[in-house]
Amino acid sequence: MTGFGNSSVTVCAIARDEGPYLLEWVAWYKFLAFDRIVIYDNESRDKSTGILAALHRAGEIVHRPWPDRPGEQPQLPAYRDAVSRCSTEWIAFLDIDEFLVLHAMPRIADLVQGLPEECSGVAFNQRFFGSAGLRHYDSRMVIERFTRSSRPDHILSVWIKSMVRARKVNAINSPHSCELASGYYAEPGGRRCDIEAVSWIREISFDVAQYNHYILKSRAEYLDKRAKGRVDLEPGHPERFDKYTDEFFDLHDENVCEDISAARWAELVRVERDRLARLCPG
Repeated sequence: MTGFGNSSVTVCAIARDEGPYLLEWVAWYKFLAFDRIVIYDNESRDKSTGILAALHRAGEIVHRPWPDRPGEQPQLPAYRDAVSRCSTEWIAFLDIDEFLVLHAMPRIADLVQGLPEECSGVAFNQRFFGSAGLRHYDSRMVIERFTRSSRPDHILSVWIKSMVRARKVNAINSPHSCELASGYYAEPGGRRCDIEAVSWIREISFDVAQYNHYILKSRAEYLDKRAKGRVDLEPGHPERFDKYTDEFFDLHDENVCEDISAARWAELVRVERDRLARLCPG
């Protein structure tokens, strides 16, 4: 694909068995006017592959099957592949349970256009959302069901996901940030920041943007997440199914603040989700 300018942006994710959530996630990033949406399909066994393949055929996304490889975790190699093929100036890496929210502008291009030329990466802090006391899945959108979040100064809010200039990426050794060949990381408003331990920044910034991390959802959905294991560890790794414990749930099940930063756009996102659904079989 050609014709992208310096404000063009791809969003990339890797997914396994995320069928109930894919259409909403794609609709969200369409709403933010990302130029390309690339999803690596890591051996899904639910309806994900059919959904992604249909959206690919319709020209809505790029669907890339990404099988497990012995001795190799799938996520970072997928990200490296995405950078090597990237046709846009920028690329953002976000999971299917992560929704980038822009507070000060309606489109991702507006944020990019306000960045200094020397900026080669943007660090977005996370605002994580609890279970809202829900025990089971229901058909409402994720951004509607979960509007209770952590307090802004929670220690876990220092964690980041990032958007980088693809041609400035030197290496990818973490799902949270990239090693840059030149330039620097900035917070979404353009102020330079330093990445600590490739995963977090000291000063939390939610003024311009944040990513809403719906890391738990309902209790039943969390148990499904536990059963799928981690995509950042290779098949057979002894810790692949150890992360999502009851203690992890309790730590993240903080519902102390109302945050409708994504929910306020629910009607527009639903229209887009329903349009995408009509492109998919069954």
